[in-house]
Amino acid sequence: MDDANQKEKAIIFCATQEHAAAIRDLVNQYKTSTDTNYCVR
Repeated sequence: MDDANQKEKAIIFCATQEHAAAIRDLVNQYKTSTDTNYCVR
C-alpha cells in the first residue's frame, strides 16, 4: 500500500472467493481513503 497510488484504480486477481475476501479486508484495513467502498470484491 505504501507504493500504490491510492487515487488510481487497480485490479487484484485472486485464486478463490475466500482469498478475494481476505485481500479486500487487508486492503481496506491499510487504506488511507475515507471511501467506505474503497476496495470491493
